[in-house]
Order: sequence, then C-alpha cells, then structure tokens
Amino acid sequence: MREKIKETAAHLYALKGYNATSMREIAKEVGVTKASLYYYYESKEELFFDIVKDSFAHLVQMSQQLADSDQPVWSVLSEWVDKIISFSKVKKDNWMIINKFSSGTIKDRIFEEFNNFWKESFNYLSKILQKGIDEGMIRKDVDIPILTGAVFGVLHGCCTVIYRENIKIDDNQMRTMVLGILEGGIASHETSK
Repeated sequence: MREKIKETAAHLYALKGYNATSMREIAKEVGVTKASLYYYYESKEELFFDIVKDSFAHLVQMSQQLADSDQPVWSVLSEWVDKIISFSKVKKDNWMIINKFSSGTIKDRIFEEFNNFWKESFNYLSKILQKGIDEGMIRKDVDIPILTGAVFGVLHGCCTVIYRENIKIDDNQMRTMVLGILEGGIASHETSK
C-alpha cells in the first residue's frame, strides 16, 4: 500500500505541485479514506520526503554498484547512462518533483538529503572516472572534481530538460546523445606508441 500511495502522490505532486496537492486528493486517487492515508503517513511533508529519499537511495545504490564494477570504464559509463535514463523514465514523476523543491521546512530537508545524495553519487562517479583515467580511456588534463561535476551535469541536465519540456526522444537517441557528448568531451585522445 505504501508504494501505491507514493506512486500516486508523486504523480500528483509532479502534475500539480506540492502545495496544490492535498492529502484528501491523494487518498481519493489511491482509493482509501483520508484517515487510512494518515495511518501510513502522518503528514503530506513526510510522504513527499519519503518519495524523495527513496529516489535518492535507489540512485546512490546504483552508482555504488557501478563504481565497484570491474568492467572497462566506457562500459560502466554506458550502463550508468542507461540506468539513469531508465530511472528518469520509469520514475518520471519522482524525477520531476526532485527538481521542483517546494518551500518551508520540507525544502530544507530535501536540500539536506540532496546534499547527501550528491556527495555519495559524486564520490562514486569520481571513482568510475578515476578508473578511466588510470586505464588511459579518459583524459587526465582535467581535475577529477571538475570532470565529475561536468559528467553528472550532462546527464542530469538532459533528463531534466527533456522531461520538463516534454521533448519526445526515445531511450536510444538519449543514450547516443549523452554518450556522444561524454566521449567527445572526456575521452582520452592520446594515441599509444
């Protein structure tokens, strides 16, 4: 039941915004009474925060698994791109509400959670990119923090713009575009002698 509540609430939050969505409306869409909804979540804020926290936890776990992979760096980055695209498509509503921080104390809580997510994801992606530098597959003339921020920003930005603007693009086009940008910008162009 909690998953159904979270999916329904995420859809309504993404569609109407956090402030314009009531617990009564969420209960009605789920098909339960408002009192039943309060059995699972004591407030609209707690429900919203649970959605955001789950999304971040999923993305961090995925990043950790890829950072620990023994695959070559471009295979890992390709898989990372695929998984982010898949998450942002399957959990489009979650993706959109993460990018629409609301106001008040919930904003502070989400910002704190986002900072934790960013640090963990940043560290895992840095590990992936360092492996690529060590393999000679990624250029070594850019500092890891700058490189990591740029790579993270490319994919996150593409997904956000595409979903916010409702741009029609299939997964393969998205994957090709993002990997092309990454390969054109961060791939090592040194030739071995």
